[in-house]
Amino acid sequence: MRCRIVFSLAALLLASVALEVFSPPAQALSEYGFLLENKPLGFSYYSLYPKSCSGFSKANLSLASNARGDFAFSKASQALNDLRKAKAHALLQPTFLTIGTLAAYRQYSSLCFAYGQKALKESVEAAKEGLSIIDGHSAKLEKMIGPEFQGFAGGIISELGEAKYAIEKRNSSGKGFGSQFVKTIQIVNFTPSSRAIAAAVQALVGKASLLESEVSLDDRVSQAIFLLEREMETLREQNGLLKIQVKSLKDALQAEKIRGIGEDAFYLVGKAEAISAEYDLESFEQDFRKADEDEKTASEKLSQAEADLKKADAGYASRAIEKMRGANALLQGAQETLGAMAERSQALESGLKKRLLQEKASVEQMMQNANAFAAANARSLLAKGLQPSALATRGERILFYLQKITEMQDLQAILGETVGESELKDRVKAKAGVLRELVERALRDAPLEFEQNRLGEIEASLATASIEEYPFFNGQLDELHSSAIAMLYGKYSALGEKYGKALFLSPFLGEAQQQKVLQLQGFFETGDINVEDAAGSLRKIGGTLDEIISQAEAKIPAILQKHLLDQASVEKQFDTPTVGEETTVRHKITFRNLLPLSTPKQIELNVQVPPTAGITQKGEGMTIGAKSVFLSGVAEGGEYSVEFETLEKIAGIKKSQLKVVSADLLEANAEEKIVFTSTEDTEVLLLLNRPFPLEYAEADSGKTMFFSGESSSEIRALVSAAKGENQVSFNYAIPNPVALNRSSRTIQNGNESLFEMDFQLESKYAELHGFKASLTEEACEPQSGPAQPTVSGSANAKVSVDGGIMEIIFEEDEFKKLETKEARVFLHCIPQSQFPAGNGLGQVETSSPNAYPDPALAKELWNQVGEIGKACAECVAQAKKQLLLGDLAQAEIELQTARQKAAEKQDSLAAESRAFQTLSQDFEGFRDDTLEAIAEFDKAFTPSEENAWELGKNLLHQQGKKTKGGLEKLLAAGPKAKNSLQLNSTLGQAKAKLESLMQTLTQQREKAQQEIELAEEKQTQFGNAETKGILAKAQDLSSEGMHFTGWTVARDLNKLFKKQEAGQGKGEEGNSIVLGAAGAFVLIALAFFFLRRKPPENTEGSGLGQEGFANGIS
Repeated sequence: MRCRIVFSLAALLLASVALEVFSPPAQALSEYGFLLENKPLGFSYYSLYPKSCSGFSKANLSLASNARGDFAFSKASQALNDLRKAKAHALLQPTFLTIGTLAAYRQYSSLCFAYGQKALKESVEAAKEGLSIIDGHSAKLEKMIGPEFQGFAGGIISELGEAKYAIEKRNSSGKGFGSQFVKTIQIVNFTPSSRAIAAAVQALVGKASLLESEVSLDDRVSQAIFLLEREMETLREQNGLLKIQVKSLKDALQAEKIRGIGEDAFYLVGKAEAISAEYDLESFEQDFRKADEDEKTASEKLSQAEADLKKADAGYASRAIEKMRGANALLQGAQETLGAMAERSQALESGLKKRLLQEKASVEQMMQNANAFAAANARSLLAKGLQPSALATRGERILFYLQKITEMQDLQAILGETVGESELKDRVKAKAGVLRELVERALRDAPLEFEQNRLGEIEASLATASIEEYPFFNGQLDELHSSAIAMLYGKYSALGEKYGKALFLSPFLGEAQQQKVLQLQGFFETGDINVEDAAGSLRKIGGTLDEIISQAEAKIPAILQKHLLDQASVEKQFDTPTVGEETTVRHKITFRNLLPLSTPKQIELNVQVPPTAGITQKGEGMTIGAKSVFLSGVAEGGEYSVEFETLEKIAGIKKSQLKVVSADLLEANAEEKIVFTSTEDTEVLLLLNRPFPLEYAEADSGKTMFFSGESSSEIRALVSAAKGENQVSFNYAIPNPVALNRSSRTIQNGNESLFEMDFQLESKYAELHGFKASLTEEACEPQSGPAQPTVSGSANAKVSVDGGIMEIIFEEDEFKKLETKEARVFLHCIPQSQFPAGNGLGQVETSSPNAYPDPALAKELWNQVGEIGKACAECVAQAKKQLLLGDLAQAEIELQTARQKAAEKQDSLAAESRAFQTLSQDFEGFRDDTLEAIAEFDKAFTPSEENAWELGKNLLHQQGKKTKGGLEKLLAAGPKAKNSLQLNSTLGQAKAKLESLMQTLTQQREKAQQEIELAEEKQTQFGNAETKGILAKAQDLSSEGMHFTGWTVARDLNKLFKKQEAGQGKGEEGNSIVLGAAGAFVLIALAFFFLRRKPPENTEGSGLGQEGFANGIS
């Protein structure tokens, strides 16, 4: 049992030792401040027992080299200032003590030690204040990171723990802060001489002092806080930038309609093995989903981090940083995923395009040996072109290529199969039935009588047509379908834009109207109208949308009025206001129209500009009324602002109260409480002029400067103010608050000699509370009469004699301003030496610690503020504050920062100007190229008088015309751009539109070329001189850029060749066209139609369904 107990005790001892070694004390550094306290001897001690002040005369008066204005600076400076006074009095103290110098030696001993001890007390207070500041910052740091955090901040917390441990163990052998603190304790606690006091002051606040180490430690703590806050801010900025980049990539991909492209698209680009290695067969939808999930999780992590910061409990910053890092990593992953998607989609588009060309070549090869029906189908599909000219997005082009590849593969299957006569007829008749249903629906929306009549002719012809003629009619049905769709699209293509506008406006009209629009959503899945699905309802859809838009447009002024007021931003700027004085306030009210709406009507906005305001700037079309602001009209995307200035008293003093809480002959300690009101949450300058000098002034918050003269002072404090009532307290040290006059005389009363001393005290500056002062005089031994001196007068004075020294103590609970207190002391003997009259302590003058600011330097700094402010007003705000405060040194530092910021702003403005100029030049060049492209497009689709009717039935032209309209709007918007970002966006959109327009042009050019090449091939088989002339005309038209007309000529010629080819299938002989009366008529009609270019008598005599091509089919 004993062994167990011994073992347990040993274990407990070891555990306690380990705990003691490895668990530093948790208390704050300021709790060790009491160790620095010094117990000085009483004021009268140095009069009774005067000491040499020589140690003060050699005192070093330098302040800590890294002293900061916000770190116990006032107390430390005051300590050295009092040490300077002690040094000054030490130089006046007689070097040797004799009976003749005793009085002066005693007097200056009292003075220099009084100031020396005061300096020591203030140095201790400065050191203790420094510890409290470190504690405040370290508590914040500890709360920010928690115990497990690594890195610089964690190292600082460890350093603080080691310092506390060293102090607790009184370890002075180390090199850290704790060891220096322990060394300073030893110096401060034992100050028997002037040299020791001066050394203690220097050890506390001088160079290489405790204060210097405190500032250095606090700098590191503050740096750790700053680095944490900067990391959080940097992470937040990175998060914002990553969000923009991810959104930009996502918007770009969504604008390209990449979402939803599946793996099938990848497998079509080649063998699965190659695709797996080259493209990563995950679908774009999965990648989008992953990017969305990463973005959502990142947003949640950021929200959690912001919640941690707001809650600010233990470890909040470290947790927030960890979550922000995680959020940014997720966003970086999403950015990489989306970037890879962009690259993969480009590669996929290129691969599909190449694959399509390969499939096309295979189809063309197989057509040479295919049956007539299959070859006609293939030729019809190939004639439609393989370029996605009307598709502006990559996703649409990928799906287009995919569809075309599928069609080519289907064609290969069709070309490779044998179709029976019955099946062939069923297929063509079924296609005619589907087309009949479409045309009958579409007739309610567009004049499709030609298509209806021609379809009837084809259906009638199919009843008696031979099997060889069915491929021809199959192609005719395809063209009729394209013609009907083109007619509908040309008439109703604007519905897509109307739907978008109605969808946006309908919520302003109530739920019922909104539901009407939402019910149409199925017809606008791609954003554009699906005319084939909506055929038969297009007119009704247009009416519904027009009704919604019309109703909304009637309310547009009211909608815009509310929107502009909701979106209004009010900016208010002013320099640091001085309490009680008027300040110039600069106002800017901005109204932004973020809706796709506009109105030419006047809009009244219930925003009042004060009648006394000076309008400095207002937007075009703005009128300032007595109670409202009026806009003459509101444009889509419009921005309107008015700027004005007012004079306002932002803050004013409500009341102030000054109270002196303690005083002696050297100094009065006073408190002043000031209550002031403010109309804004801002920093304000309190400017106080007081009719007394100051040795010290400090507000309980903000930053304080004071400037003292001989009989007055000025205090300037920069403090934070909240809206409403605020209070700030000042602590003052008023030097020499009481004037002391002393006079003495010798009175001979018979054989008795009396010595009379008169003391007159006057409160010079304020009512004093708790006034207590002590004076010492040389006493003497009376030969007869009372041994103790007597005292009389209005002053509350007591006198005592001890060891040849007389001490007079004055105590006044209340000592009113300018009140005089008198005391008369009688000695029944004559002292050996006498004080010269008027040489009282109250006559000892000291230099003022602060002088007023250098007016010349202040003027120069204000001039610099003005010059820099011209280029960057916001850059000089801090410099202005310091100038108002009177801190010229800090103002110079802030001006250097302001110059740097102004230079950076100028560089930014110059870079923006260069970017805008470069983009403007690019836009002008692009505009010229675009106008040429538009002219080329217009020429390509310029019809003859005879085929103008057919242009409206051409889908490529309808799509290109819409693209052209959008492009022209963008060209008009470019010169209106206000910055490079806006201009770059407009330029990018315009380039995309131009690319789409050029693809349309390319597709029409290729269609014409394909028809011409086919005609050239058939000319060699069936042509003659007349058809050769028509072919030459088609070639000339296309070479001149009139691709649409060239295409129609070649197409109609090919129809004639097809008729002849079908006729040969029935057994006609010969390899050239045998022209009978009908054939001769056709050639004459073609020549007349294309060479003379006169309009046909009716629409059935030209183009699709011309009688010259229809005759002989059935």
